[in-house]
Amino acid sequence: MNHSTAYNRFDVLVIGAGVIGLSVASEVAKLCPRVGVIERHAGPGRETSTRNSGVIHAGLYYPKGSAKTKLCIEGRERLYRWCAEQRIPHRQCGKLVVATSKDETAALERLLKHSRENGVEELRWIDKSDLKSREPNLNAWSAIWSPRSGVLDADALVQSLRRKAEEAGVAIGWQTELVGVDRAQNEWKLRVARQADEEDILHAPVIINASGLYADKVARWAGFDTRALGWEQRWVRGDYYSLSASAPTPNCPLVYPLPHRGLKGLGIHLTQDLGGQWRAGPDTTDIEELNYEIGENKADAFAASLARWLPGISASQLRPDYAGIRPKLALRDPAHISDFILSMQPNGFMHLGGIESPGLTASLAIGVEVARVFIDMGFSS
Repeated sequence: MNHSTAYNRFDVLVIGAGVIGLSVASEVAKLCPRVGVIERHAGPGRETSTRNSGVIHAGLYYPKGSAKTKLCIEGRERLYRWCAEQRIPHRQCGKLVVATSKDETAALERLLKHSRENGVEELRWIDKSDLKSREPNLNAWSAIWSPRSGVLDADALVQSLRRKAEEAGVAIGWQTELVGVDRAQNEWKLRVARQADEEDILHAPVIINASGLYADKVARWAGFDTRALGWEQRWVRGDYYSLSASAPTPNCPLVYPLPHRGLKGLGIHLTQDLGGQWRAGPDTTDIEELNYEIGENKADAFAASLARWLPGISASQLRPDYAGIRPKLALRDPAHISDFILSMQPNGFMHLGGIESPGLTASLAIGVEVARVFIDMGFSS
């Protein structure tokens, strides 16, 4: 581990040092003296946490009363405060969700009603004439204006959460890969592999599974029937393409189409990062193996998708940029919208599963929510 005290027994051991694992570890460390984190990579947030759009979501899309809605809205406010306090580059720039035709207007109106019922404040309807005056490069029938949406530097956020965890006394083991989980004598035994094929066993009565893409695999190792529990995940890769300087762009740094049915994705949208670079993405591709190689032949498809509301965009103005992979729950009904799973089991295994978007936005709130579970269990500082 990264602390001078090289102990291998913990009160709580967190698997994964992404934004969720680090946030959870920091909050739980307020209640327990010995909290550890293991991470297979050499640094934090190398997978889902930093391979995304870097968007702070307002909470428009998710089911009423769901964990996604609650934790997104709470997390959004916590995240803006944290970014300001820690001087993390960010911008509350607002976002447009556009209807590309008259036929989509009713669906956009339903989304506006749903979002307001979710408690998302300050949303505004923009009709075609007002939209044209403020966004001359867009060709859309109407739009929802979401002023509480924004963008941030995800890498800077991850590093700030690493510092927070370390300052809270959390011991972090980098390049420490979990290879097996056993349960014996009222404690968990985690078999880990380090550099130079060094193996060790770490002990803890409670483990928190924040392993992101591998959450269902870890749960199976721990003896859980992930299919019966609804914990099985599938991997969805999303590619991003950058726009050249000659491409038409909107005035608003965030423009989204109406989301796909069942929220398989929010649709290929436009995002301007804090350095001024415009990107389009992500698309959605189901994959079986971890692969971050971006598709080189998607410029035509991306341009066609964007051209529905951004006329003048062409494939020649798009270049492959990067790819991200997110864990989606493998639901039997594809029309169903999945929720975050935050489940504490009687044997001290806490499962955090299906944490895709808006996981970045919700990360600080998830940490606090997990700490609340621990308080209810009788843990106290």
